[in-house]
Amino acid sequence: MEDREYGVPKTEEEREATHQALYGSSNLPPRGTGQNPGTILECAAQLIVEKLDESMRADDTLNLAGGGVTEDLKFEVVKPRRELILEFLAGYNETSACTIIRVGYWNGHRFNWLNSQPAPLRYETVSISGRIHLREGMYPVIRFVGGTDGDDLYAALNGYWIKT
Repeated sequence: MEDREYGVPKTEEEREATHQALYGSSNLPPRGTGQNPGTILECAAQLIVEKLDESMRADDTLNLAGGGVTEDLKFEVVKPRRELILEFLAGYNETSACTIIRVGYWNGHRFNWLNSQPAPLRYETVSISGRIHLREGMYPVIRFVGGTDGDDLYAALNGYWIKT
């Protein structure tokens, strides 16, 4: 091989010789990838899995008993050396209309309500979406105020855990 300017592509013979010297095989990968097809995605997926401890998908149901009840649906508390990246949190009443549905989180000292809907209709979803970072000791919560006997309340959370 001779010296050439940076950026000048190798000929097919030079590529094959280099690949044979490095990998002991003359089976060349597709030009421009430097790898076999599919391995870039596999490597990216592996890196993501290493960064994310686990994925959290939650759907919980709760039945209220009695009229005028205030009920909090609490999700898992964030553990030490973890953060919960909350992307979506929603709640609705399938049976009747509550007085208020609030969506937010406990920050360790008090509730932070990010959305509060007075008198939502039956099946009307009260939700937040975005990217909210919850740290150790914090947890997402949905508060249903003024439920009646036999209400079917639903809450959904979408997000993921990361190690810190």
